[in-house]
Amino acid sequence: MKAHRAKYAFDKRSDSELQLWPGTSTEKYVTRPFVSARVFGGRGRGKRPLFFWPEFSGGDPLARYGILAAARTSHFSGYYQSRTGADFHLAMYTVDGGARLSSESEKFSLAKNSFALIPAGCPYELGSRPSGWKVVWFHISGGVPFPPSARVYASGNCARLRGIFGLYEDEIYSSAPSAQVLEPLAEAIFSLLRSDMSAAAGRARDAAEDSKILEVKNSLSRNWTAAGASKFFGLPPKRLDALFKRRFFATFSKTLLAWRMDEARRILSAPGATLSETAAKVGYADAFCFSKAFKRHFGRPPGELRGK
Repeated sequence: MKAHRAKYAFDKRSDSELQLWPGTSTEKYVTRPFVSARVFGGRGRGKRPLFFWPEFSGGDPLARYGILAAARTSHFSGYYQSRTGADFHLAMYTVDGGARLSSESEKFSLAKNSFALIPAGCPYELGSRPSGWKVVWFHISGGVPFPPSARVYASGNCARLRGIFGLYEDEIYSSAPSAQVLEPLAEAIFSLLRSDMSAAAGRARDAAEDSKILEVKNSLSRNWTAAGASKFFGLPPKRLDALFKRRFFATFSKTLLAWRMDEARRILSAPGATLSETAAKVGYADAFCFSKAFKRHFGRPPGELRGK
């Protein structure tokens, strides 16, 4: 993704980040600004301000939930950002328009009602579409569980979050913000955010599990042991068995045996298949051990199925 060569009203450049802001963009914080207010300019300089932030006289109600910064941002065209090595997670709700996101060779389209997650340390590039992009975003403490890579999902919470965020914004910019109003709104914002983050983490976990399960099914000749499988999946034996019971209604060892026997029956149905070759392909050291396991599983010796 390439940044357009154009005049920008504001740019932020560092070794780990580049932001290019057209003069039509605006960002309204509901927390303390992400960077020093001196960087923002705008106020008192005779120019249309790009950034707004509330005056805090007390604590930040969102901070107790690990939200380090949050804002509502509007880009009408030409916004660009690239970042690497951030020590916080980034969550974004697209409330209108759209943007392009690329991260680690993956490309995503951010459309209305989409929820994007970028984990801490993950490099990415963002660019608003010509039609513009309106987004509510959050910087979240790096200690919160997140998917291992950038992900984008449709969110049924986007409209609700936008409404609650608007109420929170109105209150915190009022002449006398009330903690009694802000605190329940902050809790409601985090509740919706946590719901989407948990769902995204669950999808990422399921995808990682699917990939490893497929690798086991595609390598039945490997000498799989309970200890080896536990290390491969990164789970203690009891949790590994719980995973396979949830997915396949049997422990890892029983599921593996069923896969091996089904594959062996498929191989033996082909003309010319030998017991020793079949045994090796499904992880048995010799035809004798394989034949015993096959007969115990199917109630018939493998020789009766060859070529059938």
